[in-house]
Amino acid sequence: MRIFQGRGPVLMRARVVAMAVVFAVLGACTGNPKLDAKEHIARAQQYMAKGNDRAVVIELKNALQIEPDNKLARSLLADVYLKDGAGPLAEKELARLVKLGEPQGRVSVRMARALLQQHEFKKTLLLLDKPADLPPDQRALAHQLRAEADLGLGDLDAADQEYRAALALDPKRVDAWAGRGRVALARPDYPQANRYIQKALEVAPGNKPARVLEGEYYLNVKDPTASRSAFEQVLKADPRYVPAILGMAQVATVDGKPDDVLSYTGRVLKVEPGNLLGNYLTALAYYNKHEFGKANDRLLDILGSVPSNMPTVLLLGATNFALGNYEQATMYLNRYLVTYPNSATARKLLAATRLKSKQPKAAYELLQPMVAAAPKDPQLLALLGEAAYDSGLYAQATQYFQRAVKEVPADSRLRTQLALGYLASGDTAQAIKELETTVDVGADPTQPATLLVQAYIREHKLDEALKAAQRVVEKDPKNPAALNLLGSVYFIRGDPAKAKEQFARAVTLDPRYLLGQLNLARLAARAGEAQQAQTEFKKVLTIDPTNLDAMVSLSRLRYAAKDQKGAKEWLDKARAAHPNALFPRLLLVQMRLADKAYPAAMDGAREMVAAFPNNPLALSLAADAYVAGGDKDSAVRALTHLVEIAPKAAAVWYRLGQLQSAVGSPNEAMASLATALKLRPDFGPALGALATLKVQAGHADQAMALAKQAETQQPKSPLGFEVEGDLHVNAHDYPAALRAYRTAYGKAPNGEIAAKWYAAARMGRVRGATILETIQGWVKASPKDVATRMVLANALMDDGKTGSAVGQYQKIIGEDPDNVVALNNLAWLYGEQGDPKALHYGREAYRLAPDQVETIDTLGWILVRQGQAKSGLTLLQKAVLQDPGNQEIRYHRAVALDKTGNAAAARADLETIIRSKAAFPSRSDAVALLKKLTAAGS
Repeated sequence: MRIFQGRGPVLMRARVVAMAVVFAVLGACTGNPKLDAKEHIARAQQYMAKGNDRAVVIELKNALQIEPDNKLARSLLADVYLKDGAGPLAEKELARLVKLGEPQGRVSVRMARALLQQHEFKKTLLLLDKPADLPPDQRALAHQLRAEADLGLGDLDAADQEYRAALALDPKRVDAWAGRGRVALARPDYPQANRYIQKALEVAPGNKPARVLEGEYYLNVKDPTASRSAFEQVLKADPRYVPAILGMAQVATVDGKPDDVLSYTGRVLKVEPGNLLGNYLTALAYYNKHEFGKANDRLLDILGSVPSNMPTVLLLGATNFALGNYEQATMYLNRYLVTYPNSATARKLLAATRLKSKQPKAAYELLQPMVAAAPKDPQLLALLGEAAYDSGLYAQATQYFQRAVKEVPADSRLRTQLALGYLASGDTAQAIKELETTVDVGADPTQPATLLVQAYIREHKLDEALKAAQRVVEKDPKNPAALNLLGSVYFIRGDPAKAKEQFARAVTLDPRYLLGQLNLARLAARAGEAQQAQTEFKKVLTIDPTNLDAMVSLSRLRYAAKDQKGAKEWLDKARAAHPNALFPRLLLVQMRLADKAYPAAMDGAREMVAAFPNNPLALSLAADAYVAGGDKDSAVRALTHLVEIAPKAAAVWYRLGQLQSAVGSPNEAMASLATALKLRPDFGPALGALATLKVQAGHADQAMALAKQAETQQPKSPLGFEVEGDLHVNAHDYPAALRAYRTAYGKAPNGEIAAKWYAAARMGRVRGATILETIQGWVKASPKDVATRMVLANALMDDGKTGSAVGQYQKIIGEDPDNVVALNNLAWLYGEQGDPKALHYGREAYRLAPDQVETIDTLGWILVRQGQAKSGLTLLQKAVLQDPGNQEIRYHRAVALDKTGNAAAARADLETIIRSKAAFPSRSDAVALLKKLTAAGS
């Protein structure tokens, strides 16, 4: 394919800068002071005959130093400049000629050539607007130059008309015949182009530009052999003829020989460093060698001197795409499409750029209108399939991939994409069928085999998955990717030892095989081998020094080892290596939240949101950090922005409503909760929260209406009845609450409803075996439900069934060893029984919750009762300070004071307690102790 249209103007322009510099230097030379102007001109004409242009310029400059107004010298100098493509210098000399009295008509044609060399096409047409007014010997040339200007402007019809006018005046004008050939090539009309080119060669068989044009014609009709022959014919006569050398470079480009291209263009650029086509072909060669940085640099140099060169703009788009600079690629491709809006190449490349930029819908919209014009273009169909797939349009994706495969059935990559479409559409069986074919026909079966294995796993066919992976290894036993695939299947089948064996084999075959090394590291981490995992992940970093997975994993390992500093250092490295990666920032905020370092967590959250202002994960975690740090207003702002991005996320609307309620915006909260319910009518927490807000706003009737509406709309769901029960409890109508909870539990038995049912019964002082039996039945059926087991244990303790309560608390601790409530209550029960184990459980509860008044009181009271009154008193003093109105704790302190010899203080405490008239479990014991101390004191 021809890369530039209109060789003349393009190539001449390329030499302007270089020749201008050369001639400027020559202008500074001084000549022989003994010669006059005529003698210098005569010497110049002699050098001109020999083709020594530099010497010609020197002699003519010397003549003009002696006689600045010498018209012959200036005319000859303009001719040299025109010959060497130095249009601006030629224009300057011709303008001086006119000022010196030379008739405009005798200068116009040469001035037009100077303007053409500068791509001043419109000025050329204005200058030669009336060829008929020119001297007869210049009219044919004037029409030819007008044709070249029209060609430069892209007006092919006008150019052809002017070439015909030139030939009408001079039928043997070879440049005009060649020009008509160039117009026909541009249309493209290849048979007509060949006729005109052959006519030019018939007129002048040795004409080098015509023969080069013949070579270009053969390139266009995809006959590189004939093209090469034409260019070689020119080079045989003139080995230095630049257009022919560049023609050979174009043939080498078509042949896929970028090193040969660079050899040819190197010859050209050595003598003409600014040659546009030479530089472009050099950049294209670098691109084809995948040396994209070099290609980009060369193209930017071209664009700096010729900003309007569209082939350069297009190749810059492709180069930046290859470099991963998608914003730059988009800019260049859009710029190209402004000039050539129907370019299929540019549109497809821009679509690919949008896919890489995570804009699949934009890619889909760009490509879809192209299908009508190219319904069988497999590349277009494949891109459309990928865009549809990434947009979630799986049915359309499958259709496009099917059409692409129909055009090129042997393309395993397309078959793999088709299988992906089937998988996404839920047609796993068809995907498996397609992938099995792909694994058989594909040169590299690893990727389709991986998808085939995944498809089998999705269907829970682990044996077939294993066989598929084993077949790939049998086909290519030294392929690390195949071994890695087999190891992955073993891992999924629950055989980490065999998985490790395959991963190790992969790494042995290729020590720099990244996936195998990563999997070895992950296996070690999963097995709890922290030191080995660190070693393996560091090996990953020797292969890929900026591997994000390895850095994050090393951070997690250091965090698990309580090395917060080391964990942060690895995350800092990950962020430095991947400034656009969200995950290291997310993990840092999560770690700070886990450490209860809330100010630092909020700082990290603000930085994260600043970097990723529209990322849902970032906004959600930031809201968590703000809430933890007490900045609920910032949390509301984060979630408000999040619902703008994800307006159909019911859970986010619910969170927003909860926060809006917490910051004193009940109306906004109710609106948010109503939106959550509209999006997800079975969203229980949202219904409960909205009903609560309605009650708080004095609209209990509206709250009950919401519950009844849920009961009607979802008669099989417990949701409406559960909320109705909550509302009855709030109104202290416990019998009605019991009826509602009973109905809710009957529709969907669960521990939470059972617990509410029991709590309502206790509050309503309703005692009955049915509710307790219901809870016991639920716990028996759901032994992992710690929350409901806790309700059962507390109920048994309240009913005085100490032994049964102890058994339930022990089971809770078995499931949840750090359950503070269970530990504390177990300690209390053992203490009441005088069991020494009370102290152990009391200390465990206090260790986990040292600031919780219940754990302080329990441990202090156990110490007092076990003869460690002094230690117990210290804790009980702390408990009283935290909850001075709790008379039970004051009684415990009074006992401790008495046992440590401070009877007066104990009596004062007891008098305060008794005067309060408050009911508490040990009131009778307090009265008895006060009587005892009073009697002893009297």
